Amino acid sequence: VPKASLLLFPYSWGQSGGFLPGRTSEEGWTGEDGTFRIGPVDGKHVLFAVGSGSIGSVSFQTRPDREELDGLRVALLPTKPLEARVTDAAGAPLADAVVHAVPLFPPFYATTRPELGGFIWGPPVVLELFTRRTDREGRVRFPHLPVVAGEQYRVGATCKGYRPGRAAPVALE
Repeated sequence: VPKASLLLFPYSWGQSGGFLPGRTSEEGWTGEDGTFRIGPVDGKHVLFAVGSGSIGSVSFQTRPDREELDGLRVALLPTKPLEARVTDAAGAPLADAVVHAVPLFPPFYATTRPELGGFIWGPPVVLELFTRRTDREGRVRFPHLPVVAGEQYRVGATCKGYRPGRAAPVALE
């Protein structure tokens, strides 16, 4: 994919849980032909590529005695849209609420307690994919959420003046 953003997560930063793309360093972009170069890096990493409305990843490990690693390929995941509506306890729409769609599957979310999922952070290219604001009718649309069969998202919202509601598990099949 041309001009995809490259994000690198080194396992040396720990994997105690959380949204891994939010804990990455920005490594640059793919070229017009989709090729890329990163590095030098040492150890075990996850490389995320964000482009064309999707995200993909590849795990790899390098050795200190090898400066280049050829043949890494990152395939972007298929996507599906998700539409939701955010309301207050009485059912009135909440405008300008921030809605987070947190993927609860590897390599995005690394935790044994998925009930803790609910918020997205990270570089702007990640936020653009997994967060949206509601319109004045409380509606929100995620046009391209990555899909992995059998896996779920936790969708939640925050809105000024309101306590966060319960995040709901959602499967995009």
